[in-house]
Amino acid sequence: KTTVLDTSGDGSTGSAFSRDVLRVEISGPNEDHLTVIDVPGMFENVTPGVTTKEDIELVKNMVQKYIQESRTIILAVVPCNGDIANQKILTYAKEVDPEGKRTLGVLTKPDLAVEEATKAVVVDLVRGKRRDLQLGYCVVKNRSADDSSSSAEERTRAEKEFFSKAPWTKLSPDRLGIPALKVRVQQLLMDRTKSEFPKVRGDLATILKETETLLKDMGQSRSTTEQQRIYIGQIAAQFTRIKPCGL
Repeated sequence: KTTVLDTSGDGSTGSAFSRDVLRVEISGPNEDHLTVIDVPGMFENVTPGVTTKEDIELVKNMVQKYIQESRTIILAVVPCNGDIANQKILTYAKEVDPEGKRTLGVLTKPDLAVEEATKAVVVDLVRGKRRDLQLGYCVVKNRSADDSSSSAEERTRAEKEFFSKAPWTKLSPDRLGIPALKVRVQQLLMDRTKSEFPKVRGDLATILKETETLLKDMGQSRSTTEQQRIYIGQIAAQFTRIKPCGL
């Protein structure tokens, strides 16, 4: 399992963002074979002393770079208390995944959607009544700043309690909460693996053929000193034969 956090800052330039990648690899017999890439959230307005116009373009290019890979599952994270319909990430995801086969919407901060009209929009989105994604949406409630020190178990209990109230009870349980999101992502990963495996196998066959051709062109192995001496001797003999032709 590889986690790539493309969110590192560069203090030497004063920028809040950088193209440098912090890569964390977790390996073990029970770990999944996948790469998780966490990119910065997209924004459109400059914050004096914090972000610049260059940062806006940098983050945009960073996001587009990763989501254009056809084998990538896009988790489009959108806050419930924002203008969901006009979120840039949904626009960019549609450009690279027009059929929506690999884009899953993840709605966060449902506790900040205080107006009933806003809640209704979120509910309709998850139920597929507005701007559908083929894979649909899930709603999750992360820790707030006030309970950032709570344990994972406490967070899960608080989330479950939150979604036990209206209007969230109108939604299917498999679309609510981080545990449900984990199951959904696992299913998507399995589906993508099955659909992409024939292509991967074809790519590997092509690479193998090209590599075998390259090895053949390089001649026999010369890993030992004796083999290397013989090879140099052959080159010297060949040079001796063709040298008179150049005189």
